[in-house]
Amino acid sequence: MTRFSLPFLFAATVVAGCATDDVSVSESGDELVGGFPVPSPTLDAIGAIAAPARSGAILPICTGTLIAPKVVVTAKHCFEEVDVTRLEFFVGSDATTPKQRIRVVSVAVESTVVNPDDRFGADVAVVILERAPTGVTPLRFAPFDARLRGTTFSVVGYGLRNNDEELDLRRAGTIQLVATSGGFFQGLFGTLEAFRAAAPTIVPPFPADQVDDAFANAMLLPDYEVVFKPGPGGAQECPGDSGGPIMTKVNGKLTLMAVVSEGLASQQLVCDFGGVDASFGPAVITFLNQQIARAN
Repeated sequence: MTRFSLPFLFAATVVAGCATDDVSVSESGDELVGGFPVPSPTLDAIGAIAAPARSGAILPICTGTLIAPKVVVTAKHCFEEVDVTRLEFFVGSDATTPKQRIRVVSVAVESTVVNPDDRFGADVAVVILERAPTGVTPLRFAPFDARLRGTTFSVVGYGLRNNDEELDLRRAGTIQLVATSGGFFQGLFGTLEAFRAAAPTIVPPFPADQVDDAFANAMLLPDYEVVFKPGPGGAQECPGDSGGPIMTKVNGKLTLMAVVSEGLASQQLVCDFGGVDASFGPAVITFLNQQIARAN
């Protein structure tokens, strides 16, 4: 089977759900897209990757997670057509009033995993910081475990939180792992009939003559893409959340296993249906360890 080119999938910059050991993810927010705010400093390893605008405003591009003193993991697509020299890592729950701002000195992207089409491959990158944030403990990461299908994960991000396209605040929610292989529209919608019913509501419009073909042939990249949908009290992944951590507890410790990658918009919500996200397969784990060693 071959993958399908999907220009209607937006590169997510999503606000999803996450928590550290002392932060509950069982709360629910008033806004479906945005989840609930997580101002706790125990989450300060999760920050915004942003660029100051000429007006002085802060423009969050993506979300990232500190995994070593000067290494932040995020999504590869965050750096398409971006002036890396202007980027900074913003520490704190409000990107407009950060506790710390640390200059990005370089970006590295995972380049060994490729797709049979023109999409991202393994959609994972790291930024190397000028210095380590003060008083912030890096988050653990581990290879993605496909046996966790059906498990509720936590996700966090600074992205859009409602149809008014407000962003800048760190928010969290829960998402459920529904597919680790096969077709990603099958993972998102379950059946061809459900996808056919939803297709006319997707924004931009999904071509009616491509629905059945996409359902059959748009395939997840083995080991490097998985499908999540909102869990109980959960949140939708949305632009600005890209690169945000997708986590679960391993032996009682919150552990990062994937990052936010792509999603869909609908006529009802700026972000809808769930997302196709970047899981930490073998090449990604090798890449992350190499970048940590390089930054030391």
